[in-house]
Amino acid sequence: MNSRQCRWGILGTAGIARKNWQAIALSGNATVAAVASRSLDRSRQFVAECQAACRQPSEPTAVGGYDELLARTDVDAVYILSLIHISEPTRLNSTSRMPSSA
Repeated sequence: MNSRQCRWGILGTAGIARKNWQAIALSGNATVAAVASRSLDRSRQFVAECQAACRQPSEPTAVGGYDELLARTDVDAVYILSLIHISEPTRLNSTSRMPSSA
């Protein structure tokens, strides 16, 4: 059995992201590695509030930009709350990280 955990990044800090945080924490095979918002302070606040409500094994990193999260090497999958407020270059960057099916 593979014990490797899927390391998630969360793009956005809206209310629905809290439910996904909890689902990831309770999954048994995944963890949140990083959270991005347009504001570093908002990311930090989100991580602190979510950790208080439902702890991840290690505290996720708060980052202040979507592209910064997408560039991280410790993120295997990205949950994108909404594409509406994310610029087109960032949306394209998020899809370019997807592995091709061979």
